[in-house]
Amino acid sequence: MVCGQPEGGAFFASADSGLNDMGVGSNNGLQLDYVDKGIGAVTGKAEDQGTFKMPSLRNVELTAPYMHDGRFGTLEEVIEHYSSGVKNGVNTGIQLPRGGFNFSAQEKADVLAFLKTLTDKTLATNPLYADPFKR
Repeated sequence: MVCGQPEGGAFFASADSGLNDMGVGSNNGLQLDYVDKGIGAVTGKAEDQGTFKMPSLRNVELTAPYMHDGRFGTLEEVIEHYSSGVKNGVNTGIQLPRGGFNFSAQEKADVLAFLKTLTDKTLATNPLYADPFKR
């Protein structure tokens, strides 16, 4: 198992560590030619190319832009990517079906509704947790 903290302190695990199945890191199917090597830039392993840490979904509605490079501005765009935009490379995450999930319009609406249930607007607007440098 290869784990570590690259500069910046983010935890990562290599694709062959077995932690992918536990939601630690995965290739998100955004590209076939990995301009951004992700964890692969640190480990140098082919199987880690384009692999990124999967963040928590807590308050995901409030954390745009989305994906490791901020390419999607809305959750609807993210859902569409996972529905029909997945590019299947040799190390695309095992949790992603070839080509995407092919969600129906209702399934897309259901996924969006579910993601919004993970938002705690009370916590997000509580002054106790506000940026102390913006007061």
